This record gives sequence, C-alpha cells and structure tokens, in this order.
Amino acid sequence: KLPNLGTSYVGKLPTNRTEMWYKFKTLSTDAFYTITVKNLSVPDRIEVYFMDADEDEVARDYYVYKNEQMSTNVKLRNNKMYYIKIVATSSKAGNVKTTVSARKDAIGDTRRKAKALTWKKTLTSSVDGNGDSDFFKFKAPKTRVYTITVKNASCKDRIEAYVTDKYEEELARDYYIYKNEQMSAEIKLTKGQTYYIQVLGVSGTGNYKVT
Repeated sequence: KLPNLGTSYVGKLPTNRTEMWYKFKTLSTDAFYTITVKNLSVPDRIEVYFMDADEDEVARDYYVYKNEQMSTNVKLRNNKMYYIKIVATSSKAGNVKTTVSARKDAIGDTRRKAKALTWKKTLTSSVDGNGDSDFFKFKAPKTRVYTITVKNASCKDRIEAYVTDKYEEELARDYYIYKNEQMSAEIKLTKGQTYYIQVLGVSGTGNYKVT
C-alpha cells in the first residue's frame, strides 16, 4: 500500500515475470492524480499497469526501459481504491521507483457545480490536470452588452473558453488561448438570466483569469 500521496517508494523487482503491486485510496474530494513509475536499474524493460478495483485499465506501458518512466495524469473517482502492477521481463533484478501525487480540482466540472462570479471582479483559478473542465456562472443585472474575458495566465498549453446560456446555447468560444493570450467577447445579455463560462484545459496545469 502507498500510505502517503506525494511520497516516492523504491522497491526491488525480482526476476522474469514476477510482479510487484501497489495500491492507494483516492481523496474524498475531486482531484487529479499523477502516477509515475520509473525503472531505476532493471536491465531490461518493465511493464506497468494502472487499474481500478474492478481491474479495468486506466493506463499501461509495456516498454519502460532502464532510466525511463511511465507517467500519467488523470482525474479519478473519489474514495476509491486503485492498483499499480509492475511486471519484470528481465532475468536480473533491479529497483523501481513509484510515486502517486494528488492535486485537488479547485472548480466544479459541471454546470451544476459552477462557481458564482462577482461582477467587475477578476477571479484567478487554475487548470489542475489534463482535460480539466471548470464552470462558472453569473446573472446579468441589466439587459445590455457585457465584456467577458478569459486570459491564459500561465498554462503552457492552450486553454479553451465557452460562454453559454441556461439552455446551453453557445454565445462565444475560443479554442486557442495560449499563454498570455485571452478571449474577449462582447455579448448582449438579458436581465435576470443565468449564463455560464466554461474553461477547458488541454494538458498540464497553470493559472487563468476570468472577468
């Protein structure tokens, strides 16, 4: 068992076709997990399998050679057990380092969990993992044209931004907001209606700003 998320564990993998297993339990809150398995000294390749309690594969790599590693970043279900299986293919033993770290998902990923925005104030939030989807909502105080801005502050990869109404009709979008770039949309909104902004991270982590 891996009792402490974020701590690396080094284990000695025996010879050909033997297995080494780890397990860990996810947090009770939404989070992204980075699972890294590095072949420190096994002369030949190792195989790595990452799966849930039902043995459904989340990720795998058949070819992790000496000094190479498998690393995957994924959002997992809360309060669930997951397993890492490492298989030897070499006739000689060697060491393997395994690390599992968690990063909490700051903003809800559905319209139902959307975070309320405050008028004329900029909110800074973050992309917390590959494919992170963050939702925000607000009500228009008056019927008029509003400027909605989403800026990529520090995400190395692009982010996407969408503005929709309560019927999920798309009012604005930008698929390609690279670091230090922004989407700025001027949209006429109706008083009292609820609108949503979705920010989608493609890969990695980083901050963005919504106004």
